[in-house]
Amino acid sequence: MRIGILGSGAMGLAIGAAAARLGHDVAFGAREEGRPLILRGVAPARTVTYAAAAEHADLLIVALQWSRAEEVMRALAPCRKPLLSCTNPETDDIPLAVGFTTSAAEEIARWSGGRVVEAFNAVYAERLDEAPERDQRDVTIPYCGDDAEARGLAAELIRGLGFDALDAGPLRNARYLEPLAQLVVYLVREQGLGPDGLTLTFRRNG
Repeated sequence: MRIGILGSGAMGLAIGAAAARLGHDVAFGAREEGRPLILRGVAPARTVTYAAAAEHADLLIVALQWSRAEEVMRALAPCRKPLLSCTNPETDDIPLAVGFTTSAAEEIARWSGGRVVEAFNAVYAERLDEAPERDQRDVTIPYCGDDAEARGLAAELIRGLGFDALDAGPLRNARYLEPLAQLVVYLVREQGLGPDGLTLTFRRNG
């Protein structure tokens, strides 16, 4: 699969490197084209423009800071590619900038005109850094979206990286997943559980 990553922060680099270790063809989009990237377990890479990463992709992963997301997604609109958003609406002052009547994933869909699925928003980059070499079926990655192709690609990537994929319904359920991510952030930052010391697991009976 050809994967484009929008964003070259910790989360974008972790997902992109893990996908590359799995054998996917990955391009990293960033504001600064040509910046060298050191990735664990794979050859070094260089950033391309956001537009080039989008053009490259069968699946485009949105790993942008919330403050940058609207500008970038509007610039790419209309985006016909399946989009996977792991962007949480977190700011320096407000843990959740949206949530009651919309979500970051729904806003990204609106700005881009794209087919969005949300996933990976409640897992830390440290766990992705070990994928797919480590069996991580104890970590559940819920995903939600309205588009069948985007949902299927997200589930394929999640399972390929060794995680437990949980279908969490339509895209509007991102309004539940994003606050859940903030709970994980609180437990890690405030209670010191550590990114690798806390796993989110949903057990299904039957």
